[in-house]
Amino acid sequence: MTYLQSATDYRRAVERIRLLQSVLTTLAKIKGNLDPDVLTVSQEIDEYVVSVQQYWHKHHREEISG
Repeated sequence: MTYLQSATDYRRAVERIRLLQSVLTTLAKIKGNLDPDVLTVSQEIDEYVVSVQQYWHKHHREEISG
């Protein structure tokens, strides 16, 4: 899993998710939803999403608590 340390890392991760979603859509159309490559890309997206959520949750909580 990727741990995001900065807002720059956060933005890069969001952009990576967008790119991977495009790749996933194309691969799924070509190979089908259950192809191992499609599943691998899907898992990578999930990992980035979790990292983004953790970063946002941590930093949002810090903003609230001051």
